[in-house]
Amino acid sequence: MGKDIRLNNMSPELIISLISIGLNFIVGGLTIIANIRISKISHLEAIKKYDKNITNFELQFKDEHWLHNLIETGDFDLYNIKSKKRICAW
Repeated sequence: MGKDIRLNNMSPELIISLISIGLNFIVGGLTIIANIRISKISHLEAIKKYDKNITNFELQFKDEHWLHNLIETGDFDLYNIKSKKRICAW
């Protein structure tokens, strides 16, 4: 019976406040999850753009003009260490 008395004594403002707090926690959690997923996508795009990889097979089809343009435009810095070593050895 004690529980029934407490529930009857809750004002509508208190009930609305508790619902609001619950919804805020749910929305906050969903926002955190969405931000984490968006940051992972952004990170993958950055890796794709700034950590390029070139294989020996791809180097077979490149020429000196490509290498000259690569160095002049500064795109050489966008390749990862292994690719830079491959290009230098090529």
